[in-house]
Amino acid sequence: MKRLLLLLICILQLNTLKTLATDGEVFKKKFQVGVTFSSLGSVDLIAQGKTMGGPGYSGDGFITYGISGIYQITRTLGFESGIEYSEYKIIIEPYLPLIYHGTSTVSRSSLVNIPLTVRFSFLKYIFLNGGCIIDLGTSGSGRIGDKSGLGILLGTGFKYDFKKGISLFINPYTKIHSLISSDKSGQKLLEAGFRFGLLFRID
Repeated sequence: MKRLLLLLICILQLNTLKTLATDGEVFKKKFQVGVTFSSLGSVDLIAQGKTMGGPGYSGDGFITYGISGIYQITRTLGFESGIEYSEYKIIIEPYLPLIYHGTSTVSRSSLVNIPLTVRFSFLKYIFLNGGCIIDLGTSGSGRIGDKSGLGILLGTGFKYDFKKGISLFINPYTKIHSLISSDKSGQKLLEAGFRFGLLFRID
């Protein structure tokens, strides 16, 4: 009985070592880099403490292009970063007829986003991702303020890995820009959309 128990323990230990060795191979080879595209969603400018005569804001679309890199630590845990360029269109609506000549105006703004996120994969095709984003304002009409600062990102996604090292993913997400910002207006840019990615494994 003792010999049988020792044999079972040895088998379990060998199986554990085999699993660790397999994870080690993934750790060495699992680095991916590729391109991303985001749209098909909504964007809103949330202004705190709206006053009498102050304008209202509504989003009218956005588009984002990016380069992304994913460093897989284990089969389930990875880190993602990169750089993205986003363009936003915001409609400014006057609260009183005399503000901005009584008509709605369009404000265009752009940001460079640097995401620093963690990706947790499970059930082979599904992942969760989240973390912070560093926003750098590049241009704008000046009416919605500089949105440079620190924000957050939360999302979920679906991925498929091909045998030749190519991966595709779709990532529904929500971003809140300028949670921490020097912008005195207190405005927060809320973005929700779908991110599509094409990645290539680098051995």
